[in-house]
Amino acid sequence: MYYRVKNRVDATVGNICGKIKFHNVEDSYKIHNDFVDIPVLKAKLERRAKITDVLSDNTIVAIGITVNKKVREIFENHHLMEHKYYPIEVEAKGNLLYYDFLHVYDEKNINNYIDFNKSSFVRSGLTIERSPITLKSYEDYLSKKGEYGVCNGIKIVEIVLTDKFDKNLDMFTFSPLGGGLHLYISEIIFKKELNNSGKYDK
Repeated sequence: MYYRVKNRVDATVGNICGKIKFHNVEDSYKIHNDFVDIPVLKAKLERRAKITDVLSDNTIVAIGITVNKKVREIFENHHLMEHKYYPIEVEAKGNLLYYDFLHVYDEKNINNYIDFNKSSFVRSGLTIERSPITLKSYEDYLSKKGEYGVCNGIKIVEIVLTDKFDKNLDMFTFSPLGGGLHLYISEIIFKKELNNSGKYDK
């Protein structure tokens, strides 16, 4: 069983969606799909946010999660999809805290992991009516996405995995597929590790 990671907003972790604000925001924008080399990211904890083991932001568009050393050590003991850590220095209530943004991405294995013929997708957007479409491959997805234009897109309804999917993965994503902008973690990480390790905002 897998669990989808979601942002948490409440009184315990802070009633604000983005917990940190970057000083070098231009560098944070560079983290998108491919892994990149950038300077250490520097951020400040928002006034209404609370210090937690996991933080969120409204700037980085890549799929991932911002974690402190304790959570990173948990992840490093498990099997993750291809990934990279980006260091973040966070100013928080007079202290300098150290986090990492864990970016998860593996475009080259999309065709191997997903059975496109058995999966379900829909067209959706500002200028078209929501309707089912058929995709044969990731290349087919890219072609149709370009054809539909920037105002419209393709969303996942149901994903069917192939036998080539690595069932030992403890963390993965279906990004960059439309509607696949989510991070999934295994039951092992969620129940045996994170659920017993403190406060998280995701």
